[in-house]
Amino acid sequence: AAYLSVILAVGLDLLPPLSLLILVTWIVGFPLLRAVPANAEHIPSLLPSLARNVLLSLTAPLLLAFGLILAA
Repeated sequence: AAYLSVILAVGLDLLPPLSLLILVTWIVGFPLLRAVPANAEHIPSLLPSLARNVLLSLTAPLLLAFGLILAA
């Protein structure tokens, strides 16, 4: 939903195109869509996915902010 909202906001000219830098985090986020449900019952196997989720949660807003700063 976050990716779609940024794409929509850029399409509606509410955000500058450099805000699309957030899409770089899709590289980390996409594998999580399959890994988390597959390992939900086995916590030790889930730990790498949790670490990637933290990485995603930290880098996505940073890249969005970076894009906004560059566009200013």
